[in-house]
Amino acid sequence: MTVSFTMARTPRQAVGATVLIVGCLCAVYGALCLLGPLPWAQQLAAGPVSSDLMDAGAKVNPWVRDGHWYRLVTSTTLHGDLMHLLANCLCVMVLVPFCVLGVGLAPTLTCWVGGSIMGQGLSFLMNMGTSIGASGGVFALG
Repeated sequence: MTVSFTMARTPRQAVGATVLIVGCLCAVYGALCLLGPLPWAQQLAAGPVSSDLMDAGAKVNPWVRDGHWYRLVTSTTLHGDLMHLLANCLCVMVLVPFCVLGVGLAPTLTCWVGGSIMGQGLSFLMNMGTSIGASGGVFALG
C-alpha cells in the first residue's frame, strides 16, 4: 500500500478556481461601473472613470512610494474597459483549468496571486505610469 501526499486534481476544482477568479474580476468591474457618472449600461461599455480607478486602488508610483503598498494588490483587480476585462477573463478561462489539472488548486491560485502582485511590482520598478489589470497573473500561469 502506498500513501500519496498529493491532492486529487478534479475538473470541479478547475471550474471552481476559474469561476472564483473571473467572478472577482467581473464583480469589481461591475461595482466600479455602478459608481460611474453615466447610466449603468453605457458605463459598462465605456469602463470605469479614471478617477474612480485611482480611488479604487490603481498602482500610482508616487502613492506606492508614499506607503500605499496595498495598491500592488488592489490594482490587479481593476480593468480600464470591457475589452480589457474580457481579454483577461478569456485567458483565465483557458489557462486556469489546465494549471489546476496539471499542478493542483493551491499552486495555481498561489501562482495567480503571486504573479499578479509581482507583475505590479515590476511595473512599479520599471514603469512610471499608472497601472491596472490582471495580466501579471495571466503571464504567471502561461
